[in-house]
Amino acid sequence: MRQGLLVLAATILASTAFAAAPPAKAKAKAAPAPVLAYVVPDGSPGEGCDAACLKTAVAKMHGRRGVKKASIEGTSLVLEIVPGVFRAADVIKGIDGMKVEMRVPYTGLEVHFVEGASFPPVSRLEGEVLIVELGTDVKKAIEAAINFKLSERLKCFGQLTGAQASEAILQRYEDEKRPPVTMIPFLAEADLDGDKRPDLFLRFDGMPEVVVFNLAGGLKAVPVSHDAVDVLPRCDSTPSRFVRAVPKQKVKCMGDKTHDGDAVERVQVNRSNELLLWSAGKFATCEPLGEGAMPAAPRPKEDPNKKKPEDEEW
Repeated sequence: MRQGLLVLAATILASTAFAAAPPAKAKAKAAPAPVLAYVVPDGSPGEGCDAACLKTAVAKMHGRRGVKKASIEGTSLVLEIVPGVFRAADVIKGIDGMKVEMRVPYTGLEVHFVEGASFPPVSRLEGEVLIVELGTDVKKAIEAAINFKLSERLKCFGQLTGAQASEAILQRYEDEKRPPVTMIPFLAEADLDGDKRPDLFLRFDGMPEVVVFNLAGGLKAVPVSHDAVDVLPRCDSTPSRFVRAVPKQKVKCMGDKTHDGDAVERVQVNRSNELLLWSAGKFATCEPLGEGAMPAAPRPKEDPNKKKPEDEEW
């Protein structure tokens, strides 16, 4: 009887302590990093924008659409911008001798193959290095396709700064409405085979480009070409040489091309030069028709009343 009372008392005390304990606080999510743009001298002849000019410019920026905050940093302005609203041409209007730049918020880029990583992959910023995590299942699928064993980690090379890089980042931001930290030049997520599941296009230098198809039965990598692996594969982080997805309804080709799903656009030095398609179980390519492409100019209509050289009277 005494033992039963002791057990009952302990149970009551435990339940009371549990009820009195404050609820655990949910872990706060980290705030997304702000998206920044920079207003810098454009290099045109003249005195440029002095201290007084910068003060006037930063005051104007506070009232511009798409700008959250503006501050002076050396000879430039730093803008914290509103995603999806910011347009460089509108912000810089009326300010002579200056231009808008955007930059990637990292100084290095690496690929890590990690057990259990999500598909499509995720990226994370560690200090000044952006790390792209691909699953080991992606690695195994690629190795089976190209008959070559990849390193566990790939360190990228490339020119992250400069006029072409800034132009590419700004253009992609305005076109795709995605922050620069998500702009990974050598991969694109696109549903190429039209099965409503995202596939992954990867371009590593030294080996064929591959598409990792996200099939119902698992991942399957298919090389775009049959080129041999001639050097140790590595990734290129140059912003002006990138690939991106083009939704199926927006695919426009020069000439008739059928395709099952989305396309992947290859961009070189900020100019679109080719679309990669998946059609009837194989890859196809086409020249893009639209922004970034250089379609042939239409031939001028001839005047039927105009005399031809052979009709002229001598």
